[in-house]
Amino acid sequence: MSTVDLGGSLALLVCTIPLLAGAESAQAGADAARKIFKPQVPIVTQMTLLGTAFVGREAVVDLQVQSLITAPTLRIAFQLPDGLRLSSGTDTFVDTISRGEIRHFQIRVVLPDASAHEIIGTASLEFPDGSRLARAASLTI
Repeated sequence: MSTVDLGGSLALLVCTIPLLAGAESAQAGADAARKIFKPQVPIVTQMTLLGTAFVGREAVVDLQVQSLITAPTLRIAFQLPDGLRLSSGTDTFVDTISRGEIRHFQIRVVLPDASAHEIIGTASLEFPDGSRLARAASLTI
């Protein structure tokens, strides 16, 4: 091995390292470009039981909805499991909501037994072009 060969090898090695570093950086950028981000619905929902639930008695369930955008139509739908029934009122509502506004929607149900019952409340923002954004909350009583 001669000094010239060693110098040529070092020059090749020095040139190769920056090329590999650039390739790794390009690969990392390509991976980031391919990463899929799940969009977040601009609605915050929370469902709570107001008071204490007793078998055979009425319980009040409250769905709190906050919209992070203004929407011309807000549609609320509660889904009740088999055996659980409304004691009064309705399980669907249609209204409007402004950006930042917090609204409450309540249903009254009668608990038929001591089993666990899951109630689902869905808030949907609907727009004139037919698009719709929805978020659900659930409560087990």
